[in-house]
Amino acid sequence: MDYIDILSFIGRLHPLLVHLPIGFILLAAIFDWSSYWSRYAYLKVASSATLLLGAFSAIIASVLGWMLSWSGGYDDIYLNNHMFSGLSLCLLSILLYLVHLAMERQWIKVPKKSVSISYILLVGLLSYVGHQGGNLTHGAEYLAFSQLNTSKIETPDTIEEVAVYAHMVAPVLQKRCQSCHQDGKLKGELNMKNYTELLRGGKHGPSFTPGKPEQSELFKRITLDPDHEKFMPTEGKTPLTAHEVALIEWWIEHASHEENILLTSVKGYEAMLPMITNVPGLPNTENNAGSSTSEYHISGIPKQLDTTFLREAISKGFEIRTVSHNPVLLDISYHPGQKQQSPDLKSLQGLALHIVSLQLSDLALKDEHIAPIPNFKNLNQLNLGKNDLTDQSMKVINRLEHLKTLNLYGNPISGEGLSQLKELPNLKKVYVWQTNANHHEISAFQRDSIHIEFIF
Repeated sequence: MDYIDILSFIGRLHPLLVHLPIGFILLAAIFDWSSYWSRYAYLKVASSATLLLGAFSAIIASVLGWMLSWSGGYDDIYLNNHMFSGLSLCLLSILLYLVHLAMERQWIKVPKKSVSISYILLVGLLSYVGHQGGNLTHGAEYLAFSQLNTSKIETPDTIEEVAVYAHMVAPVLQKRCQSCHQDGKLKGELNMKNYTELLRGGKHGPSFTPGKPEQSELFKRITLDPDHEKFMPTEGKTPLTAHEVALIEWWIEHASHEENILLTSVKGYEAMLPMITNVPGLPNTENNAGSSTSEYHISGIPKQLDTTFLREAISKGFEIRTVSHNPVLLDISYHPGQKQQSPDLKSLQGLALHIVSLQLSDLALKDEHIAPIPNFKNLNQLNLGKNDLTDQSMKVINRLEHLKTLNLYGNPISGEGLSQLKELPNLKKVYVWQTNANHHEISAFQRDSIHIEFIF
């Protein structure tokens, strides 16, 4: 670690301490202006003491800001505006405090209104300094009036309207990366505010090479060891999830050559359908066709549903959506971050015959966790993507005679395990992307089971 690294590390305290001068200076101004009312005249003395604290903390914040600037990646114009206006704020605060001090000791006589006007100038300068700091942190367009006229991208209603970059990739980059790669703050001279800037890249060249994720700087950085000095996002930022990394990889390999390409126009887009269900705002692809009862293979549905079972399931962390009211058909999901890491499927026993869709992706489920699933005899759609299920679990799933769609993406299931599904009479689609089954096994199995489409 060299001298510059030490300075930059200490400078990270700047965003924390920079709020102290803001509070002290604003409070000093309020004390001064309030002293014009006779009942608050005593605050005049408090004003000078508070201003001294503001000046002192402003100096410390300025020094830390200077240290932080050595980390690089900031626009020179915005950085200089913020730095020099910050130094001016320190100087003006000190001068105004000295005027207060001279007046209290009767060294000089200055009209009270002149001091109050000086506070107006000080608060105005404080606002300018804060605005320039915001430009560095959030981008130059963060508080621009042009943002009021910026049209938001409409959320697609159907899968046919989903644009790969705009609806799938851009939200991930904005959430995880753009805070350090935008106008005003260009780490590595890289701007991620739009597709054109992203394609142009930064000081290391283009961000991505269409069709070649392994040669793309963007993909390399987000897949490095988190302890690597070049891993992105940088320390202190939330890394991309495995789902988001897989999305970026697929986009670069299959759909990055054109900005406005639609998902359904990309060859093999079906492999991404299970993953889209995890992208907020996008249509639920597994239920995209609608919610009429005729779409489902069902039998023996009870006429009444005891709401006690619903309350129990919700208390266990399940999210429930009603697909049909007559009869009652349910779409149930369970997401990480609930009260339990692994869902208690036994708590759904009272709803078993009403469940036609079950979403259990990314829960680190093992074979024993899905043992109760055969009780859900009317399951048509089952999403088990990104779990730790083995071939043993297929013996459980092959008892679901009404099952139409099965997502096994990311599970360590072999071709031998998949072969156990061939007897399911209504099974139409199986997502097997990133399983242990190879293309040869799947192709051979598909020839023998022509009613099943394997998507990989």
